[in-house]
Amino acid sequence: MAAPDPCPPAAPRQRRWRVVGISGVSSGGKTTLARRLLSALPTTAAYLSQDQYLLPDTHPGHPPAPPPLSGLNKDTLRSVDVAKMEADVRRFLAEDSPALEPEDAPFLAERKAFVGSALAAPNPFVGRLREASGLPPVLILEGFLLFGCSFFPTACDLRFFLTLTKEQCRARRSRRAFTASAMGGGEYFEACVWPAYESYLREVAAGVKGVQFLDGADPPDALFQKVYGNVVELLRSAEEAEGATS
Repeated sequence: MAAPDPCPPAAPRQRRWRVVGISGVSSGGKTTLARRLLSALPTTAAYLSQDQYLLPDTHPGHPPAPPPLSGLNKDTLRSVDVAKMEADVRRFLAEDSPALEPEDAPFLAERKAFVGSALAAPNPFVGRLREASGLPPVLILEGFLLFGCSFFPTACDLRFFLTLTKEQCRARRSRRAFTASAMGGGEYFEACVWPAYESYLREVAAGVKGVQFLDGADPPDALFQKVYGNVVELLRSAEEAEGATS
């Protein structure tokens, strides 16, 4: 009798991306936290910032800054290409295998120029591949109005919101560089930044479930450890659940 054909190797298990959303007050430490998570997580991870999707200054979608200020008010969702960001995230999550470098992710390549960003040092797309990890991959989304569009909070498995007092926020922004100098000024802060944040905070507190509010003035190490612990717990729970059903 002929020997039976060897069993074909088992197909690798597809692992659903887990999504972590980080939002909150301007200068609250969102980017620092997101980048630290990206570096530390023991699995494949990628990071997308809402700053990449700010519209160019010439785009008619920007609302004007309220009188007597001149220029634009970029602290509203009207200044963000929300549809583009949602489409990119949906396509990213639909990939059969991680596509972490811009050259491997054509739908992100055009964001290299970051022409619409208000920041002097924009937050580029970055990813880190760890093939040996048995944990699900993580996509980190970060943005000052990230939870203002219904898709993003529902797409997130974990949601974090950083807060500061008005005085703390003003002081931190005064140390930052913006492409438009007016955006770093006190008048812009009073007319645009802080009112937008207060309105956004109320909306998130009332309408977004499962948000963990964190004090952005806490020591950075303490903030990181809290968030990192939550993410690792999520990943281990997911791994145990997938193992039980395999």
